Amino acid sequence: MPNNAVIVVDDDRLTRESLCEILSDLGWLARDANGGLAAFASIQREQTDMVVSDVDMPDISGFELLARLQGIQFPAPVILMSARADVELIRRAREAGAVDLLAKPVHIEPFTNLVSSLLPGTENGERQNHG
Repeated sequence: MPNNAVIVVDDDRLTRESLCEILSDLGWLARDANGGLAAFASIQREQTDMVVSDVDMPDISGFELLARLQGIQFPAPVILMSARADVELIRRAREAGAVDLLAKPVHIEPFTNLVSSLLPGTENGERQNHG
């Protein structure tokens, strides 16, 4: 079975690179997109098992990306992130269909625990062998 493919969507290059590096170190196929429109196009072309997206981006918001994905019946989980995360925004994200909304800067352990819980076959580092 191929590695799970995760796309990280954020207009901040360092955030994208950091999260992709964490995912790659855990054995997942990580790719990134500089914004919601680029991510949407990529998701339509390539296997994507999970989306991790910033909420506030210049082209379209993470909420708009989520709505577009729902419009094409995208079956995989979507995690949103925001520097302005609060109880209300977390509630809105979950109501919109996101699995969760993480506060930025994203902390490694809660992030990897959440991703691991959502992607099958990733427990206990099973994906670390690129074999």
